[in-house]
Amino acid sequence: MAETPKSPEPASRPGTFRRPPRSGARAAVLYALWTGSCHATEKRQGSGSDLFSLFGIALVMLALAAAGIARLRGARSIGDTLDRCVAEPLPVPAGPVASPLARALATAGALLVLGLWLVLEDAWWVWIAATACVVAGTAWVLVRSRSERWEVPAPVEGRAWHGPVLLALCAASAYLAMCVGRSNTDDAYYVNIAVALSDQPELPLYLRDTIHDAGVIMMAPYRVHTYELLAGALSHFSGVPALWVMHVGLVAVTGALLPLVWAMLLRELDPQRWLAMLAVVLGWFLLDGDDYFTPSMHAYGRLFQGKAVMYSVAVPVAVTYGLRFGRAPSASRFAALCLIQVVMVGLSSTGLWLAPCVAATAVAATMRLQRAFAAAAVMGLLASFYPVCAGLWVRAQMSAGKPTTRKLIAGSLPDAADTTFEPLLNAFYVALSGWPQTFLYFGVLLLSWGLARTHMMQRYLLAFLVVFVLLFANPFLTDILSRSVVGASTLKRIVWFLPLGAGLACFFTMLWSARQAPRVRTAAVAISVGLFGAFFSLAPEMTIFRHALVRATPALKVSPHGYEAAQLLTQAVPERSHVLATVHVAMFLPLVQRHPYPLMVKPKWFPKGTDGPRRFRLRRVVDRRGKAMAGKHRRWFRLELEHYRVQGLVLTKQAMGSERMAEGLQKIGFVQRHTLPRFQIWTRATEGGPG
Repeated sequence: MAETPKSPEPASRPGTFRRPPRSGARAAVLYALWTGSCHATEKRQGSGSDLFSLFGIALVMLALAAAGIARLRGARSIGDTLDRCVAEPLPVPAGPVASPLARALATAGALLVLGLWLVLEDAWWVWIAATACVVAGTAWVLVRSRSERWEVPAPVEGRAWHGPVLLALCAASAYLAMCVGRSNTDDAYYVNIAVALSDQPELPLYLRDTIHDAGVIMMAPYRVHTYELLAGALSHFSGVPALWVMHVGLVAVTGALLPLVWAMLLRELDPQRWLAMLAVVLGWFLLDGDDYFTPSMHAYGRLFQGKAVMYSVAVPVAVTYGLRFGRAPSASRFAALCLIQVVMVGLSSTGLWLAPCVAATAVAATMRLQRAFAAAAVMGLLASFYPVCAGLWVRAQMSAGKPTTRKLIAGSLPDAADTTFEPLLNAFYVALSGWPQTFLYFGVLLLSWGLARTHMMQRYLLAFLVVFVLLFANPFLTDILSRSVVGASTLKRIVWFLPLGAGLACFFTMLWSARQAPRVRTAAVAISVGLFGAFFSLAPEMTIFRHALVRATPALKVSPHGYEAAQLLTQAVPERSHVLATVHVAMFLPLVQRHPYPLMVKPKWFPKGTDGPRRFRLRRVVDRRGKAMAGKHRRWFRLELEHYRVQGLVLTKQAMGSERMAEGLQKIGFVQRHTLPRFQIWTRATEGGPG
């Protein structure tokens, strides 16, 4: 594929921000190489040590290849080539974006859809109206593209203070990401991958139960994750605990990248208003903290998890690379589009379907009814070869497993296809935290494409909306998506495909322009700020600062009480022993280096046919006060502890309030070691364990 001829780029004024960070493409290359090494090691059932060796060999081969390519092409490195492919000015449609009549019709259509949503109980008519609205807009753009001229626009000169402001936002974002976060039991799964690699690199990847030591093998979708393995490798070689690497070290890096990648995308979409749009996106991340599942919580609220990094950082990069490849296909842009999809797969198994969908739709956003675009469309699809193959491998692993495991992974739906909107509406309400928020967010998206000030913003919003209503919000396809692609338990993540950040940015900056007179622009900015404030006073019920743990200094995203008890229990019992702990402590034990094995963290991690119910019944004794210490219940409790070779116990305040509980534990050979405000820690009186 031939490179697009390079256009001369005018020099910028000192201090003008014009290019994305030069290390960005190199980081994508290195992480994609790490992901490929992890997947190759896991495929051959290799250990962490094998992974380190393979990645070292891959790095040497990459360095030799880069040196050879640089020598042949006269370029300094592969990274420089990729940097130029994401920074070079590219053509866009010339002429006005839309006439006043077209904008009025688009706005009227969006208002009609929203009106139907308010007055009709039947969601079918709302979906039909929304589909007709966005399909008509897409058809109008495509018909117009037959006569459009695409040309490289004159560069938009930025202000000298844009660069320092962006750097300040990056520093503030990194600091905020280190200080804010909200943890849950998912961390026991994710962080433990890093802890296991750091503590025991000799173990085969993903083939041992390093949480419970109960023989429960990690589910197939999680075996494509490489972000947690990266944290484990950094922890192993640096000596820093894996939890600190994930919750502070990597979070600082991804937090700094967050404004940069969004600035890169928004400059592609609207070069004049990108900084104001960036302020809107960052404000959305901070002001919408309604629920743990909302997209905005997957920024600062959960940036210590790979799936949050994928959504908040990698998706904007994938959209940018897709838009640039569609506008001017070249070998380097094709490579960049391939690499970012490999990165998304390594960050989260959700990337198996989200990466190809986002990349292909971004390329399709540049569609023209011209022969020249056909080759770009085909190559854009081929760029998704890696995630599609990885997804087919995961599907094969799930099909080869037991039916109960497949049901656990994919969720369960009725045998007959469900063509009602109930599963979709439930997914929207969970992901966006209720009906009012869902209505307002969809309303902004439907209105924003008709009000867009640039061709690329309009095309981007329309392309993603039309694919969403025809594919992800299509009731005829919900059953297929739930069973075979997204999974019923994670159906709510279809909302991650929506261009919420860009849609909000477009809507709240639509009134003002740099060409306006100062007074007019001041009034437009004031109205925009008022709309922004009104929206976020109605849509979210709470900000991220109320829903997450917020500290003044960088800290771990854990409950201090539960994590302290987990550390004390780890010190009080022999290494790699088994313990029975309340859920408030068990969820933090897998986060501790060289931790003991809790009997249970989450019941859903034990498929049917295992001893999950038996373990859960035993854990209820330490979760709350019961009859376990009286008569036959005491004997049952003692026998169960001996069966599981339990060396330590952690009781909740409710459970330890019973004198019978303390007396019973002493009679079966336990002594109290620590008393904390919320928990008590007991261990066996002798190190020999149950006899």
